[in-house]
Amino acid sequence: MRYKNEGDTRHELKILLAAAVVSVLAAVTAAGLAPAESVAGETDGQQAYICGDYSYTVKADGTAEITGYSGSGTDITVPGELDGHAVTGIDRQAFRAKNNIVSATLAEGMTDVGAGAFRQCKKLVCIKLPDSLEKIGAGAFLGCVKLENIEVPDGITVIEDSTFSSCERMTEIKLPERLVYIGNSAFDHCYSLESIDIPDSVKEIGRGAFRWCSSLKKLEIPYGVTAVQEGLLHESSGITDVVLPDTVETIGEGAFAWCENLKKIDIPDGTTSIGKSAFAQCESLGRISVPDSVTSIGKNAFKTQICGLVIYCSCGSYAEKYALENDLEFAGNDYSSKITPAKTYKNGKIVKKCRICGKTLINRNIPRASTLGLYATEYRYTGSRIEPQLKIKDENGKRLMQNTDYKVSYVTDGRSIGKQTVKIVYRGKYTGTRKLSYRIFSVLKKPSFKAKSAKKGRVKLSWSKVSNAKGYKIYVKEPGSSRYRCRLTKDVMVRSVTHKGLKRGKTYRYKMRAYKITNGTTEYGPYSEVRSVKVK
Repeated sequence: MRYKNEGDTRHELKILLAAAVVSVLAAVTAAGLAPAESVAGETDGQQAYICGDYSYTVKADGTAEITGYSGSGTDITVPGELDGHAVTGIDRQAFRAKNNIVSATLAEGMTDVGAGAFRQCKKLVCIKLPDSLEKIGAGAFLGCVKLENIEVPDGITVIEDSTFSSCERMTEIKLPERLVYIGNSAFDHCYSLESIDIPDSVKEIGRGAFRWCSSLKKLEIPYGVTAVQEGLLHESSGITDVVLPDTVETIGEGAFAWCENLKKIDIPDGTTSIGKSAFAQCESLGRISVPDSVTSIGKNAFKTQICGLVIYCSCGSYAEKYALENDLEFAGNDYSSKITPAKTYKNGKIVKKCRICGKTLINRNIPRASTLGLYATEYRYTGSRIEPQLKIKDENGKRLMQNTDYKVSYVTDGRSIGKQTVKIVYRGKYTGTRKLSYRIFSVLKKPSFKAKSAKKGRVKLSWSKVSNAKGYKIYVKEPGSSRYRCRLTKDVMVRSVTHKGLKRGKTYRYKMRAYKITNGTTEYGPYSEVRSVKVK
C-alpha cells in the first residue's frame, strides 16, 4: 500500500480545481452566457470581446464599438451598453448581409455607424437611428433592397458615397437641416424614391447621386451648389422638373442623360459650361434656355432620336453658334416669339435669317434624299402588321434617321394579304413625300367554312382541308361582345366540331383560319368568310 505524499496531494488538488473551472465555464456556455469581457479575438489590433449576440472592442476612452452580430432575431434593439461599456459606435460591416433582420433600433448615445455597417441586409424594412448620431459611413445601407423610409438625425452633416445606393423600395427620406454634402451615388438605383427635399444648407452634391431614380418627379438643387456633377440624374426617367440655382457654374457630362420625361429646363445665368451628352436622349425635351455666359458645350450635349428641341438663346451667343454647327433649331430667348423656320428651296438650298438682327445665319445647300427603297418587298402573312425595313440615304450617302429625318405612316392596314403601301414624309432638313409598296402572302389558303344550328344550344361547324396547315383556329363573336375570341383550336386532321353550351335564341358569329409553324414562328392563313348562326 502506497501512501500519498505532499506533492501528490497538491497535484490532485490542481486537477480538481481545473475540472471545476471547466465545469463552470461549460455551465455558463450552456446557459447562453459568456463572462464579461471574454476574449473573442482581435479586430485591427484591438482586443475583441463577446457579450451575448454581439462582439465588440473597447476604445481608449472606455466606450465600446460593436464589431459583429451572431443573433438570429428579426426585430432587434442594438444595446447602448455591453459589459458596463457604453456603446458609441458600430464598426464597418458589423451587420453586413444579416438577412434575418427585418427591423432595427439603435440605442440613444450612439454617434457613429461605420461604412457598410448594414450593407446588403436584404430583409431590413425599417431602422430607427438615434438623435445622438453624428456620422453614417459610406455604403452603410447599400443594397438594403427592402428598406422603405428612413429619417436621418439632425446631427448628420454628410451623406457619404453610396450610403443608400440600391435601396430599391425607399419612397422618401427626410434629410437634416445641417446637411452640407451628398456623396457620389448616395441614392443611385433607388427606383421607388418619389420625392426628396434637399435642405438649403447643402453646398455640394456628388456624381450620380440620384442616378436611376426612375420614380423621382422633381429635383430642386439648393442655392450655393456650384456644379451639377457628372451623371447626377442619369436615366432617372420619371423626372419632369429640375430647378437649378443661380450659383451653378458647370453642368457635368451626362448629368441629365436619358431623362426621357424632362420637358424644359432653364440654364441659370452665370453657368459657363455644359458637358458632353449632358441632355442626351431627353426625348421629351422641347425647350432649353442657354444664357450668354455659356462658352462651352460638349459633344452630343443635346443628342436625341426625336427632333423637337428648341434652344432659346441670344443673338450672336455661343449657344446660337453651337446650334448652327449641329443643325439644332433655335430662337431668341424671348419665349413668346414663334420660331421663323428656315426656308428650303427645291434645289436643296436652305436660308435662315436672324429674327432680331436680320443677319443671314444659314445659306447653303443641303443634301437631298436620293436613295429610297425596301430591303424586302414580300413578307409572309402573320396576322399582325408588318413594318418593312427601309433603306433611305441622302445624296452624300448618309443614312437618314426615322422620326428625325422622316416619318412613316401606312396607307393600308399593313397586315392583310395582298398589296400594302407605306408612306414616307421627310422632315427636318429634308422635304417631300414618297410611297412604297410591298406584298403580304401566305402559302395557306382561305378555308371553305360552314356553320349551322343544331338542337339544344349547339352549332355545327365544318370546313375544307387546307394544304400545309398544322391546324385550325376558330374565332367566335358572342352575343353582346364587340370582338372575336379564339374559342376552338383543332388538329389538321379534324374537319368539323360542335360548339356546345350556347344560349338559345341568340346569334353567334364565326370565322376561322388555318395556321402552321415554321422555325418556331406561327404563320396564319387568311380568315374565312364570317358565318352568323341563330341558336335553336
